[in-house]
Amino acid sequence: MFVEHIEALNQEEQLMEMHCSLVLSWSDSRLTWTAEDWGGVKKIVRMKYELPYIWYPQLHFAELKLKSEQIMRNFNTLIAITNVGAVFVQIELTLKTPCMFDFSDYPHDNQRCSLTLLNPRPLSEIKFSPLTYFGKHNDMFGRISNSVLKTGEFIVTDTAAERLYYRSPGLVTRNETAVTYLAGTVADVKLSLIWLMLCTLIQVVNYSQMTAKLPPDSSRIPLCGKTYFTTKK
Repeated sequence: MFVEHIEALNQEEQLMEMHCSLVLSWSDSRLTWTAEDWGGVKKIVRMKYELPYIWYPQLHFAELKLKSEQIMRNFNTLIAITNVGAVFVQIELTLKTPCMFDFSDYPHDNQRCSLTLLNPRPLSEIKFSPLTYFGKHNDMFGRISNSVLKTGEFIVTDTAAERLYYRSPGLVTRNETAVTYLAGTVADVKLSLIWLMLCTLIQVVNYSQMTAKLPPDSSRIPLCGKTYFTTKK
């Protein structure tokens, strides 16, 4: 585990909040290939959502709020697979861990915080083993250059805000009415005339209601009320 940043230490609640990266590895004989057959590619690096069908261990941290949630999610897990079947996983996490703070030897005190990694499967199926790795945790994933800010000790000097409104493309932002004729769908001439009269009556009613909602004019009805029968919301 690589501790990226300690966000907060709460002495009253005996808690430490930190951002960390957990690196795991295992071997999967099904994930092997001959590099010469694939352009010399010996390693691929992908996010978890790009590799949904390979095997992953079910792992949980007891310190998470929802202990039933797996720590490997689509958005926080980076996976590196080598052509010999070695799988490396880097998981970005934010954890609150319990600590037994003891400041009796301050300023030479050492504090210990505990983390509990759980696996619901029996030992016959999955077993943890120690892995020692010396180096930068980004190296194994091909991301040596890391420009991420490592500390939260900064001061906000200026902020700006802008109000934006979202609308779906092609959505009309005003109400429009159009005359609808159903005469073409009726075979009988008399019924067609009746439908035409009903449609005309409906449009007259709509016109009256819409023009009544328009701003008053001392001498005439606005041109938009006569021509477009349009009113804005």
